[in-house]
Amino acid sequence: SKPQALFVGFAATMNDLDPEEKTACEWMLANVPGSLYASFADLRAGTIDLGQCKVIWWHYHENGGVDGHDIFAAKAADALESKNVLRQFYENGGNLFLTRYAVNLPSFIGATGDDEWTTPNNCWGGDESNAEECSGPWTFRIYGGEENHPLWQNLIKGDNPQEIYCTDKGYHITNSTAQYHIGSDWGGYNDYKVWTSRTGANVLGVGGDGAIVAWEYPAHAGKGDIICIGSGCYDWYSNSFGAGYTEKFHKNIATITQNAFNYLMK
Repeated sequence: SKPQALFVGFAATMNDLDPEEKTACEWMLANVPGSLYASFADLRAGTIDLGQCKVIWWHYHENGGVDGHDIFAAKAADALESKNVLRQFYENGGNLFLTRYAVNLPSFIGATGDDEWTTPNNCWGGDESNAEECSGPWTFRIYGGEENHPLWQNLIKGDNPQEIYCTDKGYHITNSTAQYHIGSDWGGYNDYKVWTSRTGANVLGVGGDGAIVAWEYPAHAGKGDIICIGSGCYDWYSNSFGAGYTEKFHKNIATITQNAFNYLMK
């Protein structure tokens, strides 16, 4: 009744979540002591005592993707009806772990001040029923200077130590991505300095083209810490597996997530 960690979603129960979200939630309940699933309706109703909760995790999957501020506001209306509860939790020092399309949330709960239009500017995603088969490991890069961040510790390494290896050959993935394109060509963020100045966040991971795929809003002024991962490589559920599939690097997804909880619950 007084969870230390909470997984939230639209569904009334964990069993009603889609396979991607359910797989992530099942991992949390099995590996994070004192964890619980709750719906956004539960939060609004006040049926969950957040007095001892240190971390709220929202891993939000949507077939076909969630692209931009307005689409997020429409598709995640149920979550945003609970934004006052989430904002109070955050402003009182509660930490958030936001993955996939949930990374849009900070802009709506005051993490970027009064600027609500700081949601990721480069988003897409496929359908689980037609997921892409990985021909080899999918990766993203640790942003320079963040190699020692707790999020990236104890991972299974590949050939490039700066890369975070996330999948294996034969894994099926929707490549559901919510990231920030950086560059003067479009998107409003000419460089990382401009992005950091506007959002108040730190870059933790980037894609091959330099897009920001993992970031952190550090705790300050009594507010909590927010870790965000919007990389399409961060994926929990494969609808099938290629011939001879062997899991190696995909174990890093669970390790990254455990690292996030260890870091945010300290």
